[in-house]
Formats: sequence, C-alpha cells, structure tokens
Amino acid sequence: MSDARAKLAGAIREESTRSSRGRLRRPALLLGGAVAGLAAVAIGVLVLPSVLTPQGQQVAGPAESPSPDASVVPVEPSAKPSASPAQPATAQTVFASVAQRVLRGEVPSPSQGQYVRIDMVEETLINFNSVDGVNDLAVTRGNAEASWVMSRTQTSFAPADIHGEWVLRFPGDLSTVAHFGAGAEAHAAEWLQTLTPMDPELRIVGGPGPSGGWADGQGGQLSDFLDRVPDEPGALKAWFDQVYGDGSTDPQKTGWTLAAMLAQNVGSKEQRAALYRVLSELPGSEVVSQDGERATVVFHTVPGHSNDPQPDRWHSVTIDTRTGIVLEYTERTGSNPALVPDSTPDQRRTFTVSIVDEIP
Repeated sequence: MSDARAKLAGAIREESTRSSRGRLRRPALLLGGAVAGLAAVAIGVLVLPSVLTPQGQQVAGPAESPSPDASVVPVEPSAKPSASPAQPATAQTVFASVAQRVLRGEVPSPSQGQYVRIDMVEETLINFNSVDGVNDLAVTRGNAEASWVMSRTQTSFAPADIHGEWVLRFPGDLSTVAHFGAGAEAHAAEWLQTLTPMDPELRIVGGPGPSGGWADGQGGQLSDFLDRVPDEPGALKAWFDQVYGDGSTDPQKTGWTLAAMLAQNVGSKEQRAALYRVLSELPGSEVVSQDGERATVVFHTVPGHSNDPQPDRWHSVTIDTRTGIVLEYTERTGSNPALVPDSTPDQRRTFTVSIVDEIP
C-alpha cells in the first residue's frame, strides 16, 4: 500500500445519512452504541458510531478504560485466526467472509437478564468562522477559520431484550482534544460554555430513537426500527431501496449507509449477516488496511455531476473480521488540509464492549 493510501485510510469518516418484519422475540445481539445521536440533541452539535475492541484491548481516544469488574465478561472472539490470504483481500470478499461468520454466531451474546456494556469514546470536529460563528450547517471544514475536536464518553447498558430498559450514563465532561487555526483554543473554550450539560443518566425503554441517516422516518425507538429491518439479504436490499433509494443511489452511498447501521453493533445475527451480505455485492468500496483480523474499508462518494455543490465524502468502517463487530466508524466531508489535516475526520467513534450480569 502506498503512503498516500495509508494516509487516506486514516483520513476517512462515516455519514449518518421499509418489507416489514415481525417483532424480535428472542434476545438480540447488542454490541455497540446506537445511542450517540440522543446526546447530540442535548449538546446542540452533530455528534453521533461504534467500536468493539477485542479481548479487552483499550480503545483509541482520550478516555481511560473502565476499571476492571469481576462481573464483567469481556467479549472475546471464539474463532481461531484464519491464515492470511495469498492475494490482497477485496472489500467484497471481506464482507462475504464476515457475513458467514456472523451467521454462525461467533461472538458471545447476552443471556436473559444480562446487559451489554458499551463504553464509547466519540470525537467530533467543530468548525468556526467569523461570519456564521459555530454552526454545523453553515460552517464546514472547507470554510472554517478555526476548528477543534470535541471529545466525550458514554457508557450504555443495553438489555439482552432490546425492547427492555436501556441505561445511558455520561461520565466526565465534554472536552476539546485538538485545536486548529488562530484563536481555536479561545473559541473552543467559549463555545463549551454555551452547551447544555448532559443529564448524568438516562433510562429509556426500547433504547433511544433511531438517529442519523439510517432512520427510516417511521419513528419509534431503536428496537422498533430493528423490528422493521429484514434479516434476509434479498428482502433487506429491496427494503433499503424502498426506504433510502432514489433510483440512482451511488453504490458507495448505499455502502456507507449500510455500514452505519452495522456500526451501531445492534441487532440479531441474521440481520447483521444480511447487512454484510448486501455489502459484499456492492462495487466501489476498497480495503485500505488489513492487519491480522482487523480490516478497514473505505467508501469514497464523489459529486454526481459537474455542478453538484457537495464535496467528496469519505466513510470508513473498521471491523473485526472474526466476529463482524465494528471497531471504528469515521466520516469526513471535503478537505482543507491547510487548516485541518485530512487524517482528522469529522467524526470518529470507538467502543469497548463487554457482557455484564448487572448494572453497577
């Protein structure tokens, strides 16, 4: 892989963009955090993905890993690492292989009464200019005069039955961890003072409402949304085209929207396998990094026509190829390396996940 490709791999980031099925009656696999968008409303910025680090590995980001707890059972893959392929893997072969493993259930799921604990570190690029101030709609990395990266942490306890009560906790304060441009630190400090503090704890039956581009417009809680997501590849593709498609949806856009669903790390193994299977049939995505059982796939969406004002978009998903767990999801729109390095995405989310017997 060239140096340029390696740099591109670090630069990418995700965009949060009906065949109904019956209510999930069995406990669903819950590994990740679809709750980030809820906090975004409270703090007034676009803050939404998700990551599981295998075998208790510490996540990237400024937050420290939770203290060890005897009741915590780390989520560890059961499959032995597979031999490296003789030829570089394609995104399609990676997704197809992962779909098979997910369907076989090669990741522990919580038993009735248990919870999936999700410790998330989320970083979001905030932009400022002297005309619009801090505004996530009018101000972009392309027209910003100063930018900074906001970091927050969240701990979620998702019940084995996703229709039950979720507990969301927000330990620590919002902070800024990187600054770009003249006056960025002062602007960031002033902006932080304007934010409404998060409640320290929220309890929500059925989980938070779907947020971001993967909501289908029918409302309800996250569990309701998942009840409508088909768990067979053909039905899933038809549902997706009906809900999200416009007749000419770019394969990359379809790809990163499906990946954004997977990046919640929530849903039954059948649903997640179907999502991976549909991804394996889409052209255009590219493996930009593969290290052991970690693979990073990029979706690069370009403007549809010459007068399309939208800049290029890059979304990446990093997965554990043994389990199908999403380890990281990033998104970036546009480029302005004179101010913000392309290696700093608009959003980056990483997670540590474990199964616990009770909520501490």
